[in-house]
Amino acid sequence: RGRHVAFASAPPFEEGLGESNATRERAPELEGAASDPVVVEEPREGQHAGDENQVFVRVPWDKKAGERFLIETSRGERFAVTVPMGTEPGTTIRVQLPVGARIDAIPVAEPHNREHDHIVNAPPLRPPPGQWRDGICACCNNIVPSCCLACSCWCFLYARIRKKETIYEPSVLGWPGVHYGGNLFLSFCVWVLLLAGHIYARQTKGVLLLAAELVFVSMVFVTRKEFRRVNSITEPECKNCCSAECEDCCFSFWFAPLAIAQMDRHSFGRTRSCECDRLAEALGPPLDSEHAI
Repeated sequence: RGRHVAFASAPPFEEGLGESNATRERAPELEGAASDPVVVEEPREGQHAGDENQVFVRVPWDKKAGERFLIETSRGERFAVTVPMGTEPGTTIRVQLPVGARIDAIPVAEPHNREHDHIVNAPPLRPPPGQWRDGICACCNNIVPSCCLACSCWCFLYARIRKKETIYEPSVLGWPGVHYGGNLFLSFCVWVLLLAGHIYARQTKGVLLLAAELVFVSMVFVTRKEFRRVNSITEPECKNCCSAECEDCCFSFWFAPLAIAQMDRHSFGRTRSCECDRLAEALGPPLDSEHAI
């Protein structure tokens, strides 16, 4: 939501048409991408997109070859596009959009340019509405930073998720709401209580640990419930086994760290098993480029 998003490059088409490929919106692989998406163009005279999954778009003037930017189709879908090598700013390029949630993107190529027609593994930036990016046990899809932080110091992921997805509940008199600092402070306090509860379980007869566990489970349950609502995720993972709220409750009670990791992968488009280059950003508030995807 997974493999790394890769892009192929190719020489420009005739009449200034280059070739590129796109992936579905909302992945943090877009560091440096423009916040405002570029609206796709209508085919000009003599230009034919070929099918509904091929569009024309003009490269922004501030984007060079190898840099990425967002485009938006007439259907309101957003995709990430990498400027092909050899393409100048302002050039109109032809873009092949991915079909479905987990299909590979194939760059467009004319018959005489078949040597440039590479198949590129390009997971979508955001799964279709109503679905999770992956299952709750799919931690190997992103071991670093998602799984490691969720199983150790989950408070960073918790605060980032609530900030980016604008989740207000649970809050008391509006605090912490969506504030990154407030959520980080609250979750860190709970993390400390959980740690102290395990260390001093005998001295406190497990009361401290029980209280901390109840607060922790409640925080994850309400956040996951609101996360599902904000992202219109209606299909429960257990299919017809139980309702969505029952699933959220069970997962939050038994697999709270896995539930946090799943929300992080979904929200920030984690598509590689190891993203050490993104570990630093996972320890701070969401970046502007992450809010725009």
